[in-house]
Amino acid sequence: MNLSKFLGIALVILLILWLLFSKDDSPVVHIVEIAPLISNADFDQVEADTGCSSQYSEEKKRSLFSELYVNKQFTWTGKVVRSDKGNVWLNMSDALIGDLIVTLSDMRQGDGLENGDIITIQLILDSSGGCVLPFKGESGIILD
Repeated sequence: MNLSKFLGIALVILLILWLLFSKDDSPVVHIVEIAPLISNADFDQVEADTGCSSQYSEEKKRSLFSELYVNKQFTWTGKVVRSDKGNVWLNMSDALIGDLIVTLSDMRQGDGLENGDIITIQLILDSSGGCVLPFKGESGIILD
């Protein structure tokens, strides 16, 4: 074995030993939950861009939803169509059925809601709706 190989192997061994036995001075990592970005878009705008009434292609609607609306926080007002098991179905326009379903952060917050109640809810939008399926939100908090 020549000297350069021996020195290289010795250096690698010393480095490994140093890493194994050196004092742990690594910085402490704190996990911080980042608040979602707030969007001022109303439901009608989101629906016009990405929903059933959109004039865009399916690909463009998916792209717009992903860029502008998914995982953003919204505060919207709608009419309760149904409330159970921590989910609230809201009629946001003049549809016959709910066009937004929101999973509440606190399931009990939906207790006592009646069909026809008008509520304002804060939510994180997580999936787009269409002509048949409603938009979906999570982490819902009923404000009033």
